[in-house]
Amino acid sequence: MKVISRILGVMILIGLIMSVVAFFMGLDPLDLKGFFTDEEAYGEMITLTHDDEISELILDLSTRHIVIHYVEENELTMTYYEHEEKDTWTIDESVPGTYKVTHREKIRWLNFISFKFTPKEIVTVHVYIPETWVVGYDLSTNTGSIRMMFDETYDVLNLDLHTNTGDIYVDGVSGGIGEFVTDTGDITLKNVVLSSTLFVDSDTGDLRLEDVDTTDLDLSTDTGNVIMTGINGNVCDIDVDTGSISITNSLFTSSMKLHTDTGNVNLTEVVGTAYDLSSSTGDVIFTLADSSNLYYDLKTDTGNIKVDGASQGTRHSTTQGTILLKVNVDTGNIRINS
Repeated sequence: MKVISRILGVMILIGLIMSVVAFFMGLDPLDLKGFFTDEEAYGEMITLTHDDEISELILDLSTRHIVIHYVEENELTMTYYEHEEKDTWTIDESVPGTYKVTHREKIRWLNFISFKFTPKEIVTVHVYIPETWVVGYDLSTNTGSIRMMFDETYDVLNLDLHTNTGDIYVDGVSGGIGEFVTDTGDITLKNVVLSSTLFVDSDTGDLRLEDVDTTDLDLSTDTGNVIMTGINGNVCDIDVDTGSISITNSLFTSSMKLHTDTGNVNLTEVVGTAYDLSSSTGDVIFTLADSSNLYYDLKTDTGNIKVDGASQGTRHSTTQGTILLKVNVDTGNIRINS
């Protein structure tokens, strides 16, 4: 390992020396830029069109960002760039109502020592959908982000968005089932209305939801925070390994189950029919202006409980009320405010 590090260090040093010498010999900076970018290998932008209305768009891409647009035109248009050596693109229009695009990139040996980079726009696929079409989206990319961000709300069928390394942004859609998954990246949903279940999962990344209407809500992240505001739903189930959960100004017509191993749980003006909140290491703070219907089952192993500022020790239970607020903390405090 030390030998490889030394070799790489020598190569970098030689490159810097050669660059300095080249400048003194009159090298044009634009030529130097060309040395560090792989842009020329991608050639001109490719534009594809599809006239027949579709109900499903499938993109299965290796190393591309995905951006969806809605336009006034009457045909689907897709733009992308193709590397002269690495890329293989397959366009499948054989299934009526479905437009499927598959992209694979060859892995070149010793590519890890290349100093070239590719501008983001070159590795971004843009798809332009007629605004009168109602489409279901099955979008996946190994390395890249997925963006569906609109100034107004568009009707879709189902949403199935996956990325291994990259963020997911969705703003302004109304549809059925929504599934959003990333291994490493943040997921942001705004102005989303779903008539069925919303499933959101990230191994490493934050989950941010704002002004979302759905039925059942299932969120999980191994390492990251969950931040939600303006949510309307039925059942709410959130599980976090390392990170905090924060929900404000939301309404759930059924039960809420929220857990984090390491992090705080903070609910402010969140209405539900039952609450089950827990943290292994962290505080739980619950604030609700009208708490007259609540009855408590509060417990902390190491910490203290305060209800409206009054200390209640490490265990506090009441019996009057119709809505159970259950809080269990191993190491941390519990604060109930009204």
